[in-house]
Amino acid sequence: MKKILTISLLFISLGLFSQEVFYIHTVNIPEENQEHFENVMTNYVTGLAQDEIAKGDIKAWYLMKNVPNIGENNPDGTNYLWIHVFDSYEDMTAGNQWWNNSTEKYGIDPSILYSGFGGTTGGFYYWQTESAIESDIKAQYLILNFARPKDLNAVIEINQEVEKHFKKNLVKSGMTGWGYATRIAPQNSTNGTIMFWDVYDNLTNVMKHMAGGAALEGLDQSLFKKFDKANPDGWLNRIILEYVTGTTD
Repeated sequence: MKKILTISLLFISLGLFSQEVFYIHTVNIPEENQEHFENVMTNYVTGLAQDEIAKGDIKAWYLMKNVPNIGENNPDGTNYLWIHVFDSYEDMTAGNQWWNNSTEKYGIDPSILYSGFGGTTGGFYYWQTESAIESDIKAQYLILNFARPKDLNAVIEINQEVEKHFKKNLVKSGMTGWGYATRIAPQNSTNGTIMFWDVYDNLTNVMKHMAGGAALEGLDQSLFKKFDKANPDGWLNRIILEYVTGTTD
């Protein structure tokens, strides 16, 4: 992974390739503490995560934040999420709490390093990457798209054709990566069973994509119809995130 803001730093390039696994951990940080939170994550936690990559215990780690001024203003809702990426299920379930290694690395006890956030931790959501494409174009924004299709296999088959289209349109559309994963846990009768991501170079192209343009422009309309048939309830949720910090390889 190359550095902020080559696609390697964002979700698809976030180290997510076929059959890798990852989990998303959400958190809410009050506005008055966000600068402090981001400074700690950038200047300390990223280094701890980088050490774990060198050991081979994790594949990648990233912090993303909700883009402000989009949607409802909910001060109690999730506004940041961590993405933890692994090469295997064994690594993901090993229980390695590497972020507590701050005393050894920095001489700062975790209770001190992580004080002053005033945040509320959210949920943990586990996924397996099924397919992904990437590029070396700089990227900063990520769209996460959640769905619960009636016919999951049909959706996956359709997106084999979508992937071909996106590969042809990466550079000119501003898309720098794309992919999708299937849910591991939790599983229930309402949660999305598949999640797609679209990575872009700037917010303008993100908005174009959300409106059906950017990399979607010129996509065979029959694929939209097939997708709607397999996924009649549409998107359960679509969120736009911005990169804060993360590891490099």
